[in-house]
This record gives sequence, structure tokens and C-alpha cells, in this order.
Amino acid sequence: MREPSLLDLAAHYGGLLDRVQRDHDFAARFPHLHRALARALRVRLAQLESRLLHPVGGKRGGPR
Repeated sequence: MREPSLLDLAAHYGGLLDRVQRDHDFAARFPHLHRALARALRVRLAQLESRLLHPVGGKRGGPR
């Protein structure tokens, strides 16, 4: 099994964020958890986007 690429990870996190933002029942039942999860996904997505746009060293996209 291969390691997912940064693009694969970004697509995965983007899909998760979309699902979390559309789940109004979850948001109504657990507002604090919903906000924290959405914020964490947005931060991770921004980190991946930054790594995609500004790779540092090597052919694998920089340090981990």
C-alpha cells in the first residue's frame, strides 16, 4: 500500500470538512465539538495547501 500524496490528503480533508459543515444535526447537538472539528480540519487543510504550494527540498514535498 502506497503512502497517500499531499493532493490525496488534501482531497480527503476537504471532503471531511464539507461533510462536517453540512451536518446540521451534529452541529445542533454538539455545537462546541462541531466548531472544534471544523476548525481542526480547516487548519490541517491549510497546512497541506501550504506544503503543496511551497514544497521544501526533495522530490517528496519537504520535511514531515
